[in-house]
Order: sequence, then C-alpha cells, then structure tokens
Amino acid sequence: MRGCLATIGFVFAAFVGIVLFASGFTWVRLHLQAGAVLDRWTAAIEAAGGQPSFAVVGERTRQLGDWELTFDNGKPALMAGAFVTPLNLPADTPPDGTVRWPDGSTEPVRLASALSAFNEMRSVDYSRCQCEPLRVTAARLTTRATETTRGLVDIPVWEFTVEGTAVRVTHPALAGASAVSVPSAPDPGSWVISIDQATIGADDRHLVVRFGGGPGPGEGGCLYEYATEAVESRSAVVVLLHEHPCWWGNLPPPRAAVAYGRTADVRLASPLNGRAVLEPRFGQPVRLIAPDYSMGPVDADRALTVAREHVSSSHPSTTVLNVRAGTPARGATRDGRASWVIEMAYDMVVPPPAAQVLTSRELYYVDIETAEVRVVQVFFGERTPAPSGTETGQH
Repeated sequence: MRGCLATIGFVFAAFVGIVLFASGFTWVRLHLQAGAVLDRWTAAIEAAGGQPSFAVVGERTRQLGDWELTFDNGKPALMAGAFVTPLNLPADTPPDGTVRWPDGSTEPVRLASALSAFNEMRSVDYSRCQCEPLRVTAARLTTRATETTRGLVDIPVWEFTVEGTAVRVTHPALAGASAVSVPSAPDPGSWVISIDQATIGADDRHLVVRFGGGPGPGEGGCLYEYATEAVESRSAVVVLLHEHPCWWGNLPPPRAAVAYGRTADVRLASPLNGRAVLEPRFGQPVRLIAPDYSMGPVDADRALTVAREHVSSSHPSTTVLNVRAGTPARGATRDGRASWVIEMAYDMVVPPPAAQVLTSRELYYVDIETAEVRVVQVFFGERTPAPSGTETGQH
C-alpha cells in the first residue's frame, strides 16, 4: 500500500514539476519576444529621427469609397502595392503641416512629398498578385481622420486619383519622427496573444487592453483566465497576456477554436506619457483611447464612416460590393452604452461553385464615445447569380 501511495505521489510531483517547467519556459519565451518587439520599435524611431508624439495604427495605405462592380482589380492591386503612374509626381518637400487633436489643439509636423508617399505605398515586386497595377493620375495634399497611438487624429495625407474608378487612395504625408512604422514581424505562433486596443486611465498608468481569447464568465465551456504584464522601455510598452485555462481531469483543454472578446487590466510601472502601446505578436502599435486625447462624442457622419470602414475590414478576402447605410439613430447596447444604430447592407460574391451574390444586412451599434463597432444582428437576403467575369477572392 505504501509503495502504491509513494508511486502516486511521485507521479503527481513529476506532473506538477512538468507543468511548472512549461509555464516558466513560456514566461521566458514571452519576455524574449517582448524584448525583440521593443528593440525593433527603438530601431525604427531612431531611423525616423527620434521619439514621435504619435504613430499611425494599422494599414497606412487606405481607400476612400467602394470599388465598382466592373472594377474587380482594385482590392488585390491595392493590397499588393501594385501602383504605377505616368506623372512626374512632385519631389519637392511641402512646407510643414499640422496635426489636429480632438480638443482642437494642433502640432506642427514635417511633410513628405507626393513622390515619397507614392514610393512608400508602392511595392517593388507585386508579381505574385497576378493583377493589373493601379494607374495613379493625380495627387493632392489634404487631411484625413486617422487612427493613431493617440486616438483618432486629423493628419496630412496625400490623396491619389486612380484611373478608371471613383475610389481614391490615401497615404500619410508624414516625414521625420511622425512617419515611424515597423513592418510586421514573422508570426511566432498562437502562443503569443495579441491585443488590438488599449484604454488608458486618468492617472496615465492603468491600461485596459482588448483581445481575442478563450471563453469568459457566462460564455459557457471551459473558463479561461488571463494575467497581464507590461514590459516597458523609454519609447513603448508591450503588453503580455499569460493564459490560464481550466483543466478537465489531468489534461489542459484544447486551444479555444473561437476567439471571444475579452479585456484585462494592466498596471504600468511609470506613466505612459505618450509612449506607444505595442502588441507582442507582430510588434505593431495599437489604437489608444484616453481621457485627454479621446475622440470625444462621435457625430452621425463619423459613425457612418466608421461603419463603412468596418464592412470593408471585416471581409479582407471577399469581394464586397454596393455598401449601403441607413440613417443613424441614437440607441444603446444591452450594457447601456450610448450608440448610433445603423442598418448596413452590402453584397458579397460567394466563391465557386455557387458563384452567387449574397445580400447581407447587419445592424451596427457604433459607440458614441469610442467609435467601437458592435454587430448585433445579421440578416441574409436574396442570392442572385454573380455577373459573368466577376472574380471571387480578394477585391
């Protein structure tokens, strides 16, 4: 009997030791990943000329408007950076411009020439796209509201006219420190959990980060818990998430197949003070929402713009056509958040063999304070045959 108990005790101790070793190994790997992310960001801001007051978040080259049904080359060419121009685009550096913060204050910024912006958004080799390049026929300097590490900010952009379509393509007209960007790092794998947004408290030291994780309270299945950690440098903060799933028997559950919207609190060792918040998987800056540089109340026109952008970003590999929006009405989500309620409708091309156009209607709640989009209902309408020659895939 004693021998049996001793064997069980030994097996249990060995099992606990293995678990603790694996946890410690993951902790070390995460810290090495965070260190690499911070090193890449530091190198990028040094190359750009110093610590920036903000950085653009997400894709720098963006489209204004929807691609026409007959212009099925637009999206794949845009994503591939396939651009040409017969113009001698201006290479002269424009006078300094300004960025405008939501509170109305401004800050001077160095600007890049139209030629410099064109070369930034143009890929040297887009042969794998197997698409016709977009032909730029004009350029003008303007401003656009853009997501940054300091929230939604009006920044100078170059707006390019494209031959054969009403869609315009924009790229930041920024030079110097404000032009800092870091290419996405190779994907280390799903063991590194990314965040997509951070909210900073009034004390400038308390973050609430948003991410996709396992089910939380009230969502059924195995409950996942997350511990957070901030790895900081003088120029940025990387937020690490340590995942702790529940256990069934002696084995951990499989990784959640569906990502649930989760949030977690993070305490910083020192005030954020304008530093970028970086996600640890690809090393990219994320959008920041803060009391002192929040976008403030979102008006109806801005809510419509956000809703349309959400439609495009939600279907990156599907042809989306004819985006329509209803008149925004004030409402509230189930948890009481004041929102603009907008009914969106659009057509999606279903890949072969179906080769149909599927009409989708969705009810969007756009948060009046943060511009966050929640899709609360989805209706599918009539299916019709896809027009002859319509490509299904990226558009």
